[in-house]
Formats: sequence, structure tokens, C-alpha cells
Amino acid sequence: MKKNKHLLVQIGIRVTVFFLLICTLLGSVIFWGCGRLYLTGKEEMLDKELIHIQNDITPAVFPALFEYWRENCDSLPAELNEEQWEMVYDYIADVETINDEAFREFPDDVKLYYSKMCYDSMVSTVSYDISTFQLYGLSVVDVSEEYGGFIYTMGIENPELSENAFGEQYPYVDDTMMESIRSCELNETQYGQYYFTKDPSNVENIYVGCIPLFQNEDGTQVAVFLEYNWTEFRKQLVRNTLVLIGTCLLDMLIAGTALLLYLRRVAINPVVQIQKSVREFMTTRDSKQVVSELQTIRAKNEFGVLSDDVAQLSTEISNYITELEQSKETIRVLTTEVMDALAHTIDAKDSYTNGHSHRVAIYSRMLARNLGLSAKEQNKVYCMGLLHDIGKIGVPGSIINKTTRLTDEEYEIIKSHSVLGYEILDEIQSFPELAQAARWHHELYDGSGYPDKKSGEEIPLLVRIIAVADSYDAMTSNRSYRKYLPQDVVRAEIEKNIGKQFDPEVAACMLKIIDADKNYALHE
Repeated sequence: MKKNKHLLVQIGIRVTVFFLLICTLLGSVIFWGCGRLYLTGKEEMLDKELIHIQNDITPAVFPALFEYWRENCDSLPAELNEEQWEMVYDYIADVETINDEAFREFPDDVKLYYSKMCYDSMVSTVSYDISTFQLYGLSVVDVSEEYGGFIYTMGIENPELSENAFGEQYPYVDDTMMESIRSCELNETQYGQYYFTKDPSNVENIYVGCIPLFQNEDGTQVAVFLEYNWTEFRKQLVRNTLVLIGTCLLDMLIAGTALLLYLRRVAINPVVQIQKSVREFMTTRDSKQVVSELQTIRAKNEFGVLSDDVAQLSTEISNYITELEQSKETIRVLTTEVMDALAHTIDAKDSYTNGHSHRVAIYSRMLARNLGLSAKEQNKVYCMGLLHDIGKIGVPGSIINKTTRLTDEEYEIIKSHSVLGYEILDEIQSFPELAQAARWHHELYDGSGYPDKKSGEEIPLLVRIIAVADSYDAMTSNRSYRKYLPQDVVRAEIEKNIGKQFDPEVAACMLKIIDADKNYALHE
């Protein structure tokens, strides 16, 4: 039988693979097409902030301030406390105009704190964008040729750094940016991807927006840099691209789901219903139910025609099975009648135990039912009980009906009935259990029985059931040499031989039946 593979799943997998390939191609187009557009948005953000910084600074004091920054970078504090803020405010409140000359007259501590305030003012201008747009840093840079392209970073607001870094010099890898800044106008912003390094083995990939601030007569040129980590930018671009791809994929998923639902309604459901109906018919053989279920398929296509064909076929098969069952029932009734006739023939040889085979058959079926065996097994053990003693046909009646003790020779003749019964029934190949019951119903659970000394589960379960039923009837029926035994004696004898003569489970079941038989009706 072929392994069941759901058609809807197969179609779903193929549609999914197709959509994923489209999304991959579309994602590449989106990534490269949107990269420039996304970067333009970043440049516009940087441009706005650079111009904002340029408009907010005090040009009159910036040359002197930058000179002070460059010479005292190691002394600049990372933070100002409240007392330092108040000292600066109190001092500059009395200064009429703050310019280069006034700044140079400031006391050293006021110069130090005021320079920190100026940088913090620039930082506060872009403080929102630093966190929102993940700016890498804000730097005031000397780009003049005198300093060989080194960048003097007055401060960096960067969550990855433990504190602001003042005055650290980062070697600039490419001189192209410096030349571009020196040649541009003061209000002209510049952008580009540049490389900085603290460690020659670790060059940082930075995207920079910058704007010139002033140029001194001594050649000093100063610009403000807003730095954006290019690696982070690419990660952000990838994330946004993935969102776009995800949106496209979601749209495709919705379309694919709609397609699959349509296929399920017009194709998959009819196929599933036909398959279900066929399987139910294989189990129940009820063609009426199959026809009723298949009538729910109203598809006007090949599946509708197929459902009609299956319904017609199931009806024909059901009619054939009915005819066959009727024939089998006739044969079964005839077979049972033949077995009953044989059982009567066997029991007629012993006037004292007439009906023994029928009683053993009844007790065996009762035990099988209480042991939870199927109806088929119950009927089978009943037939086996009817013919278990068929070998006694070949034993002389004088020995069977003898009222005195048997001689050893006579006992061996009696024992031979099990093998003789096996030889008679062994030809019935369609029901081999009949021969097994005839041969082994005198085998004992501990292996001390006859004729083959079988023990335990070597003896088939149905034969073990017949052995208990046979012994029970032998003790509860009249014999040529004694009257039937009392019920308590029978019970004690069975209980005593559990695990020796009898299968423990079957014997325990027999004890329950005896205990339920309060009036000792079974022996009759």
C-alpha cells in the first residue's frame, strides 16, 4: 500500500518554493534599488542637523574655542556638575559680548567649563537624532593640511563607548575627504563613506556628513562631522528590506492561501471524500452509506464523475459480498450441524458422559468471552470443544465404559485418542486449530501431560481454555466409576492445580465463573 501523501500539502510545498524564489529575486531588486533611496533619506537627515549646528554656534568665539580645545583636549571634563554650570553662567552673565578676545580673558576654569558647555550645546542639538537614528558620533575636526589629515575628535556621543572621548586622534585612511572639505564653501555639506582607525588592524567603516565652520588666517580649517556607522546602516537597510520582502511574502501567502482554498474546494475535498468513503466501505461494507456520502460531492467535473463511478462500484461489490456471505452462512450452518452430529456420535459411546463434548464447547466459549476474546475466537473455540475428543471413535466402548480401574494397557489405549483425533482432523487445513485441540487438550501447563510434553505458552491459548473446560466437566459430571463432585471440591481442585495442570489466567477466569454459579447449575 502506498504511503499517504496529502495532495494539498504537496501543492502547498511547491507553491511555497515558487513564492520563495520570487521573494529572493524581488528582495535583491528591493535591496539594491532602495539602498540609494534610503541613503538619500539619511543624507537629508544629516544635512538638516549640520545646518542646525552651524546656525546655533557662536562664530565670534569659535576660533579661540577650537584653539583651546586642541591645546587642552586632555583636560576637558566628561561631565559638568551643577556648581560648575552655575560658575560659568554667573561669569558670562557679566560679559557684554562673548568673542575670541573675551574668551581668552576668561579664567582657566571658566574656559574649561565653557568649552565643555559649547560642545554639549552642539550635542543637544542632535541629541534626539543620536538615539533615534543611531548616529555614531559628533566631532569637531581640524582638516587643515598642517595636521596631516588627523581628525581631532572633541567628543563622541556613542552608546558603545563607556564615556565621551575628548581629543583622541583617529588616523584618517583616505585623504579624499580632507581635500573635499578644504575646497567646499562654508555652507556646503559633504557626504561620503570613509574609513577611520584607532587600530591599524581594525578599520571602521563610517558614513560621514560634514559641514565647514570656519577657516583662520593661519590656515586652520574646522568642520563638524556627524558620523553614521556604515555597518549599522547596512544592518538597518537589511532589516527594512526584510520588512518589504516580508510584506511581499505576506501578500503572496494570502494569494497562495486563497488559491489553495479554491483547490481544496474544487479538487482536494472531493478526492478526500472519495478516499474516505472507499476506506469506510472497506471496513463496514455498507454501500448505502458510501452512496449517501458521495452524493454530497456536487462537483461538475472529473471528480463528480469519479464519485458516481465509485458509488456504483461499491453497490455492486456490496451485492456480491451479500451473496457470498449468504453462501458462507449456509456452509457455516451445515458445518456446525456436521460438527454437532460428530459430537453426538463421540459422546454416544459413553452413556455416563453423554453431552460431554457439547458442555466442553459451551464452557470453552464462556471462558473465551470472559477472557475478552473476539466473537470469532469464541466461535472457533466452541467448534474445537465439540471435536476435541473425536479420537475416542477409535477407542473400544468396553474400555470407555469400564467401571473398574483401567489396566496400564487400557490406559495407553485411552491416551491414544488424542493422537488419533489429530490424525482425523489434520486434513482440515482451513481450520488447523481443530487438530491442535484434539492432540493437545491433555497437555499440562507444567509440561507433564501427553502426548508431546508441551508446557506453558507452547500450548495455544484456545487449547489451554479447552483443557480447563474439559477438566471442569470431568469433575462436574457423572462417570462410570463415580458421581459428580461437589462444587467446593471442584473449585479447590482447580485452584490447587493453577500453574501445574492449568494456565493461571484461564484457571482464574474459571474460578470467577464457579463463584458466580451460586446454585451449581453448570454441572447439569
